[in-house]
Amino acid sequence: MQLSSQSIMKHKPTDTSRRNFLKTATLGSLALVGSTSLLSTLAGCGEDNPTSPRTGERVEVNLNENGFEALREVGGILRRNFGSNRNRGKDVIIRRTAQTEFRAVSVVCPHAQCDIGTPNQNSVTCPCHQSMFSMQAGNFGARLSGPAPRGLDSFETAFNAETQILTITF
Repeated sequence: MQLSSQSIMKHKPTDTSRRNFLKTATLGSLALVGSTSLLSTLAGCGEDNPTSPRTGERVEVNLNENGFEALREVGGILRRNFGSNRNRGKDVIIRRTAQTEFRAVSVVCPHAQCDIGTPNQNSVTCPCHQSMFSMQAGNFGARLSGPAPRGLDSFETAFNAETQILTITF
């Protein structure tokens, strides 16, 4: 079968259609790369990224010393900084939940790494996106509302009632 030059020309892409194809393919690729980058950026806002890497370092707090009066009574709550090597230099909120039990959490919101506000007896709010966290004994540091994907990072605590020393492990 012999094809005429006219039928070959009908199926051969022209420079214009090749140019349009390349332009469309390039723009499509750029759009795909851009949207993937945007999606990963947005997803990172809600990922479970621990704000408080565990170092195993311990801090001993003597409740009889000045500055820790708030923790001498059940229900007492205190915001305190323990230095640059602990909780990345950010404050920790400590609450005495029972006679011999304490809870400690980071002030760093897991949503956008902002420092949460000043806690009251019931809750604390992040000023950046209004995530709210519990300050209640039973669910201390738990996420109550807002865009934060989880509660505040917590730290292990141990208390010696005889010596009145609270140990926080970072």
